Amino acid sequence: ILAAQESQGRRQARAKVSGKEKHKRELHRQLKFLSLVARGRAAENPELPRIFALPRLTLKQEEYLPAAEAMVAEAEKYQALFSQDGLSPKILEELRQALAAYREAAAGKLQGVSRHIGARSQLKASAKEALELVRRLDGINQYRFRDDPELLAAWLAARDVSWPGNN
Repeated sequence: ILAAQESQGRRQARAKVSGKEKHKRELHRQLKFLSLVARGRAAENPELPRIFALPRLTLKQEEYLPAAEAMVAEAEKYQALFSQDGLSPKILEELRQALAAYREAAAGKLQGVSRHIGARSQLKASAKEALELVRRLDGINQYRFRDDPELLAAWLAARDVSWPGNN
């Protein structure tokens, strides 16, 4: 079960990474519209290009998401200005949806990674526990079979499994 959880967590994280990137690109495409319109309005309002500076697509999620959220918040303040340039109020709803989809995909990736790491940790603990049991059994069986070379040889062959850290 743990191996399946570990594998499933890894697959979920990988799938969410591609989904997260897809949502990030869509959000970025929509933010670009605002940035272009803001640059076109620079002559009458020089602050707009700075306010609507497009975050680099290569930024990590921790940097990109707050920058995108700030841009969307500012877009709501400047909605009337953008509508003068032909951007419908629908763009704000689409931006909020794209932002929510990106946030959700990012959270899903994190959940998958967490599940994968947790299961791997439990697998390592279980393997360590199993190794400790085999070591105890080894001592017990070597004592039990000390006078029977055939059983002792059978036990030594059976317990001779490659274990991590088994020297």
